[in-house]
Amino acid sequence: MNGLDIKKIRESLDVTQAQFAYYIGKTVTTITLYEANKLKPTKKSIEKIMQAANIINEHKKQFLRFKSDLRMVAKNKGYDKGANLFIMELLDTKI
Repeated sequence: MNGLDIKKIRESLDVTQAQFAYYIGKTVTTITLYEANKLKPTKKSIEKIMQAANIINEHKKQFLRFKSDLRMVAKNKGYDKGANLFIMELLDTKI
């Protein structure tokens, strides 16, 4: 796995270098060096990168399902301000 591969993975996940670094337990500098092909990731780091990619993808899928469910609730309740506003108001509600 080279730096371009790592950058493509990170960009496909739509996360910043800082977010990606957090997920794999590295510094932003390390991610920058990986992506510039100035530092080669260890086998363990490559495994962490692949695990992080799977985790990020799963979190995004769960969020999109949750958001879709909330949109359906807004529509079914006839919420006339729009689903996005409904979601924002619902998430801001104190429980």
